[in-house]
Amino acid sequence: MYPDQSTLIEQADLRTEKAETLSAALSASELSYRRLFETAQDGILILDAETGRVNDVNPFLIQLLGFSHGDMAGKTVGELSPFKDVVANQAMLERLQKEGYIRYENLPLETAAGRRIEVEFVSNLYQAGDKKVIQCSIRDISERKRMEHALDQSSRELQHKNAELERFLYAASHDLKSPVVTVRTFLGYLEQDMASADAGRIAKDMEFIRAAADRIAQLLDDLLEISRVGRIVNSPVLVAFRQLVDEALAAVAGQIAKRGVTVTVGDGEAELFGDRVRLAEVLQNLLDNACKFMGGQKDPRIQIGCAARGAETVFFVRDNGMGIDPRHQAKVFGLFEKLDPKAEGTGIGLSLAKRIVELHGGRIWVESAGVGQGACFYFTVPDTVNQGKPTKQGETI
Repeated sequence: MYPDQSTLIEQADLRTEKAETLSAALSASELSYRRLFETAQDGILILDAETGRVNDVNPFLIQLLGFSHGDMAGKTVGELSPFKDVVANQAMLERLQKEGYIRYENLPLETAAGRRIEVEFVSNLYQAGDKKVIQCSIRDISERKRMEHALDQSSRELQHKNAELERFLYAASHDLKSPVVTVRTFLGYLEQDMASADAGRIAKDMEFIRAAADRIAQLLDDLLEISRVGRIVNSPVLVAFRQLVDEALAAVAGQIAKRGVTVTVGDGEAELFGDRVRLAEVLQNLLDNACKFMGGQKDPRIQIGCAARGAETVFFVRDNGMGIDPRHQAKVFGLFEKLDPKAEGTGIGLSLAKRIVELHGGRIWVESAGVGQGACFYFTVPDTVNQGKPTKQGETI
């Protein structure tokens, strides 16, 4: 039997109702997807899988790259200037057709304004109705990379400080041990000499004990000084290099006069921005070091100046003293390092100068042709302004 007309009408109505329901569901789905597409906080490109050309671009990517929808629509990924360094467009399409998924990490892009950013680039191939499309998701990871870099740098600095602290404690323990042993030894002698009432020996015992106590006090003062560098900071100011030189020369005037050193200062002009007191200490320690290590030089001379070396302004203190064997030049900045054990002081001056220069973002080094050839200590401070002019002596660095 054939269905009657009323049954056919009911079936037709049911099919129509189902079609309308399906259409409404598809419309709702498309609307939902469109809202996600428009509001996504990642960049999205929709490409035609066959041609690789851009069908659509979401607002976030337009804002991220600084190119309009019209600038990108209809072009292949390879034709878009931000992606010019990505693998060839055709190679990417072939790989997508085969694997259905591609992911690039730490991909560098350049925006329309020329700003470099790093992104994570993910491409998926999927079926959309009767055709295949490619969705490319672009996530800006520049801030994450900056944080990772900062964390990595902090970790390296912490490791460096821990290693430095370990060396610091070892050096302090080692250098304090010697005068402590001296005190302990001569206290024993003092006890014996007092028992025998030997005034002469008692005086000598006291002299050794006093010298050792002075040594301990000097070491402790120097340890306190070097521990303060980096924690007690004077407000940075702009100061002329010549002013710092004059302050340093005044501080070591006694040493210079005692040794009969002739000091010449070049006419290089430069200003430094930093902790004035600490920067003067750098020059003071370099001058003090030059005076101490003149050796048997009959005509001791020190030359101070600044000059341009490439893009940098380099400051220097040169002497004609004992010089330094190239094998030992890296050691001179170590804590308590003294190449001449008979020299005055604790060997902390150059280490202190190095620490101050590095806290200002600069670097310090020494150059010497060898023993008996004199030495020249150089340092830089990045915030130096007014490039140094040649010195009166025609200094060339």
